[in-house]
Amino acid sequence: MLKEKGLSTSIWIWIIGGLVVAMLTFTMTFQSLVSVGETSSRNEVVDDFNTLRNTADLYCSRGQGSMTTQQISFSDVRAIYTADSKKNPPPETPNYISNSKTEKGDYLCLKFEDTSDPYACHEMKCSINTTYMGTPLKGTDMYILGSEDGSFSFNVQIEKKAGEVRIDAKHRP
Repeated sequence: MLKEKGLSTSIWIWIIGGLVVAMLTFTMTFQSLVSVGETSSRNEVVDDFNTLRNTADLYCSRGQGSMTTQQISFSDVRAIYTADSKKNPPPETPNYISNSKTEKGDYLCLKFEDTSDPYACHEMKCSINTTYMGTPLKGTDMYILGSEDGSFSFNVQIEKKAGEVRIDAKHRP
């Protein structure tokens, strides 16, 4: 009888130990999958930003009136913006995005949410005038329409004007 009790206890130890190992494995696998998803999402944003930047640079050398359009969707982006140097966007950026404010400058920049510095600021071949794109001010119609899935979409028109390239973005609900 004593042997049976000892055998029974060791089986329970193995069962509990196995469950603990299984839960740890599941948790680590889940965290890895979430990390891969976030990295993939961020890479898509960087690809869209680079396409926008390259297209705007190309239009610097085109004739006045040249135009193209594209669509950009992203999440966790503080802003895509124009600046006169490599610098962070102003604190009022979510309001600027909500109000479709434009800014003129020589640099096209991308800043993700929760980072201290811009991810990228590229000097352009000509002056550009860009509508702020990114996460709008919380509570605005634009934020509410885009917050269902956490991403915000913009229809972007790139056009060569006299002495500059305009990047006009309109929120797409």
